[in-house]
Amino acid sequence: MTNIALLASVLPFFIFGFYIMKKVDQFISGNENRMREEIKMQEPSSVILSGDLPLMEIDKEIDIFRKKHPNFEIILKDMNWENNGINH
Repeated sequence: MTNIALLASVLPFFIFGFYIMKKVDQFISGNENRMREEIKMQEPSSVILSGDLPLMEIDKEIDIFRKKHPNFEIILKDMNWENNGINH
């Protein structure tokens, strides 16, 4: 009889703990998904192409990048200018 009373008094705590942990798991999972999406949106993306690539290869890389990032800019930089300080 004491075993039944013990089981009847402990079982609601286990059920309540299970319910609470299930809700906490859903909350953490939802936050994790929202954080992943936010990080994707904030991630600066860039592609560095060397000057000796053929035009077809450059065009292919730009098309791949455009499919992943609909709003983008193309910025051309002369890497020698940064290294020498003045473009000769």
